[in-house]
Amino acid sequence: MQAQTRKKIAVLCSTDYNTYPVGGMMSFIKDAAPALSQRFDVDFWGVDAGSGLDSFTSGGEDFPVRFFANVRTGRKLIPNLVRVTWQLRRNRAALLSEGYDALYIHGAPLNLALPASATPKRINHLHGPNNPLSSIKAGFLIQRGAVTWYERVRKKAVQESDLVILAADKEGLAPFKDRYPTQKMIVTLPNFCDTTTFNIGVLPIEKPDANLDADDRILLFVGRLSREKDPLLAVRILARIRSDLSEPDDVKLVVIGDGALRQEAETLARDLGVHDHIRFLGLQPRTMIARWMRTADVLLLTSQFEGFPVVLTEAAQCGLPMVCPEITGVHDVVQPGRNGVIVESRDPADFVAPIAEALAHRDDWGRRSREIAAQYTPDIVLDRLCREIADVL
Repeated sequence: MQAQTRKKIAVLCSTDYNTYPVGGMMSFIKDAAPALSQRFDVDFWGVDAGSGLDSFTSGGEDFPVRFFANVRTGRKLIPNLVRVTWQLRRNRAALLSEGYDALYIHGAPLNLALPASATPKRINHLHGPNNPLSSIKAGFLIQRGAVTWYERVRKKAVQESDLVILAADKEGLAPFKDRYPTQKMIVTLPNFCDTTTFNIGVLPIEKPDANLDADDRILLFVGRLSREKDPLLAVRILARIRSDLSEPDDVKLVVIGDGALRQEAETLARDLGVHDHIRFLGLQPRTMIARWMRTADVLLLTSQFEGFPVVLTEAAQCGLPMVCPEITGVHDVVQPGRNGVIVESRDPADFVAPIAEALAHRDDWGRRSREIAAQYTPDIVLDRLCREIADVL
């Protein structure tokens, strides 16, 4: 019997494959690469951000990256979003001439550069049901225009797709379908984490080596220091803990990540008198993030919105309780009263009692996080991803 020809897929990403390690979209793509390459012939396409690297390593394998655009990381007249879309349009003939059976797209605006009737099947992986431009800091008219534009872009992506994969929790699918009605297939897919890096066997940090006392209780924030992740709320929460709890001196906040709000967060911490109780560690490799997750007592998520936060699956694998606001994306992993608390406001005062409860139940809730994490391993999630893609082809 003649062997069946493997289907050929192009993975298109609107960012640099070396923008890492704190980034949910890139985490998913890179960690999925070995599984995708086992089932399909895969080419990875992305943008050149001047890193000098044209490949990435995942699961012990090297994967070359082909560039369809370049971006600038400093000051620029043309926004990178426009630059990437325009350059893909200029280079799309070369892309489509490769004879792909499907384009697997991460970044809805990339669809603007592709013909509506392109021959390859089109699979759009949308990393969250919310509008990412809703958190930009701009004048009302500019922000309103950006949000409206992105809604139209995503509607186009949904309508032109043969399959839409939505990173969302169990509560995210129905509202998304109501907002973008289509006869095409839309499925939700959770995120996962690298369980070889994030697991209960990771060696914790020695607290004195990080200028912490051995009995300090650690709140951990991991993510970009950006408007949508709202690290300023984490700082305000710590300040409120110090004013409200009877014995707050042993509660410290560790912040892993970097971004546009780094300086503002540090300034706010000084203004609120809590800078000495916060450790801003900047970007860290995933191995170090895992060690901090094994050291911490509670993961504190303060995002304004999410798709399906990778950081939750990472924390769950490491056995951490979690406290987060009532937002999309958190309801599958954070189960109130079992392994965490979902706070129905963004008032720092409303986080104090939930954090105290999580600290009090640290061991029991941590064990339950591990139980929940068993649903979000790479083998389970990536097997389903490959089956969904194969069904379309």
